[in-house]
Amino acid sequence: MAEFTGEPLARPLVCDAPDDLQPYLDWKGRILRVAEGKGREGINARLYERVASTLPDAGKFSEREINAILGELHLYGDATALRRELVDRGYLGRTRDCHEYWKVKNPDVLGRM
Repeated sequence: MAEFTGEPLARPLVCDAPDDLQPYLDWKGRILRVAEGKGREGINARLYERVASTLPDAGKFSEREINAILGELHLYGDATALRRELVDRGYLGRTRDCHEYWKVKNPDVLGRM
């Protein structure tokens, strides 16, 4: 068994997000859970905006590919719900048949709320 040396951990325990988002993110900035309850929509909007800002800017992705990308950005185990939320909020575009997805470069602010 290793002996504690009193040295600080090599990685931070929190990410670079604002304090009010910290309870919803792990130390890498991945979403642990979405905010629930009345008055938490602003928190969720900022969580989804944070995820959208990390998506690749160019290219189209299959449903499987975008789910894999989103799977790396959250830990609550529902990439499908996250993908749908990003589409509904205007961060992701998709074809009518839902076979291709892409990052929307300038999402409409009204579409996100």
